[in-house]
Amino acid sequence: MKNDKPEIKISVVIPVYNAETYISRCIESLKAQTLQELEFIFVDDCSDDQGMGPVKKWADSDPRVRVLRNEHNLGEGGSRNRGIEAARGIYINTIDPDDQVAENYYELLYAKAVETSADIIKGTRIKIEENTMREISPRSQLNDIIAAGLAKGEPLYLHLHYEHTTIIFKRERLDEHVRYGKSPNAADTTFLLRLCAKGCSYAAENEAYYYYIQRKGTSTAQYSFKRSKNELISLKEQVDYFLTDGTFDEYAYKYCANRFYACSARFIHAIEGEEISPRDKIGYISELKDQIFRIPDYNKLYKTVPELFAVTELDLVPAPRLNTDISICTEEITDWMAFLAAYKKATGKSVNEKLVTLLTSYFHKRKKTGASYGMLKNEIFQIGTGVKGFKQKIDFYIIALKALGKTIQWKKILIKR
Repeated sequence: MKNDKPEIKISVVIPVYNAETYISRCIESLKAQTLQELEFIFVDDCSDDQGMGPVKKWADSDPRVRVLRNEHNLGEGGSRNRGIEAARGIYINTIDPDDQVAENYYELLYAKAVETSADIIKGTRIKIEENTMREISPRSQLNDIIAAGLAKGEPLYLHLHYEHTTIIFKRERLDEHVRYGKSPNAADTTFLLRLCAKGCSYAAENEAYYYYIQRKGTSTAQYSFKRSKNELISLKEQVDYFLTDGTFDEYAYKYCANRFYACSARFIHAIEGEEISPRDKIGYISELKDQIFRIPDYNKLYKTVPELFAVTELDLVPAPRLNTDISICTEEITDWMAFLAAYKKATGKSVNEKLVTLLTSYFHKRKKTGASYGMLKNEIFQIGTGVKGFKQKIDFYIIALKALGKTIQWKKILIKR
């Protein structure tokens, strides 16, 4: 018998947990889609508010809408996995219930899929401020970054490790291993690695817009210690992948180094925003080191991120972007100097040269903000008070003065003090 049901071109999976205050906006953007051959799979992750009300009302009038309810809370990743397993479309997309998409979003993505037969097609993510619904500049440059990487022969997974909601991917490319991870807030990075490392072909449709709504208090906007710990769960899954299903080539080392650096950055953001006990700090660094040491020839990671040497040898997580701006360093100055020593040992480069580069960049930025000569002089002495040892202190001041091109004059100032 002939099947009169239209072919499902794209299955859209939406995990829902207590989304009452914003899910209606998401639904309206899905209803407005110009591509009709869609199915919408809402996965209720044991919500205890009225967020599923608008979903069920839509399902009553539209056969394309399917509702699944978890027997127990699975988290975002587990809910997405359940929706993916139930999907029937040629392609699959998974979005967040607090975001929206342009009305031609799926039409453009599917047209590009037909044109290219690619396994993965990616749109453009645009940040939107919730209250004003205005675009937050600049727009994501990830599509350009991916294109540049592919042009150099780099693997897709090296760059496509976020913005998972902006892609559609062929259902036939899935297997039992290509699933979201177990981390409550970082399951997508594991999924993208498992998918992209399968040698998937890729295309981009830059005019397909995904509206990433920026809400106050959302988990993705917070840098908490809990989130940092969850990132380690994801990191372990990624290391597991390369140890069991992948190969540790130069790109795998680069990927892992960047993921380790991301974990370190989130940890630094967390300790900037909340009080964390010394025990928790030590425990986090210990877990991070454990994952580094699982990698064969882990010292190769230093080629991409020299700061990781400080983690393995000094039990220190250096502040992110330390190589461009010392003003954001949240560690004690003694730790900062220890990082410079680690940098020298890992790279073989002169610490003095590195410090001159750091300070020159820092002073240049401070001058742009209107900082006077006197202010910069005082800042140097404030920083220097944390350097232990008379000779080390003198060396630090001389290097700092050299960075300002005032070495002789500043030496005199130092002697007077």
